[in-house]
Amino acid sequence: MYHGPFTNAIVLDYRLAAAQEAAAQAVQQQTGRAQLIEWGCKRGGRPGPTSLFLFSEENPIRRYTRFIIEWPYPFEKTEVYFLGIFCVEASLKILALGFVLHRGSYLRNIWNIMDFFVVLTG
Repeated sequence: MYHGPFTNAIVLDYRLAAAQEAAAQAVQQQTGRAQLIEWGCKRGGRPGPTSLFLFSEENPIRRYTRFIIEWPYPFEKTEVYFLGIFCVEASLKILALGFVLHRGSYLRNIWNIMDFFVVLTG
């Protein structure tokens, strides 16, 4: 067998290629497992839990609503703007109607109480 200067490089290239192939297969297996878990087949192929006892995990309505709530864009950034809008609305109503002491004031209406609670907890 020939043992020249390039023999070690060829052996190392072969080992590197084998390691890369093994890593690619491991990633593919993990991705396959993640896909199975995502679609609810983590219990050995049995169907996953239903939503409201009506919609299975394969139901189009449930898949689309899940897509909407798991949207990749962060909705948390918009929360500050909506809180600002609610604060401005509550402030304007309190200035126009009064806060609580007389008839027809802001906190004498049940919807305004809910709105005020949302503003306080936000």
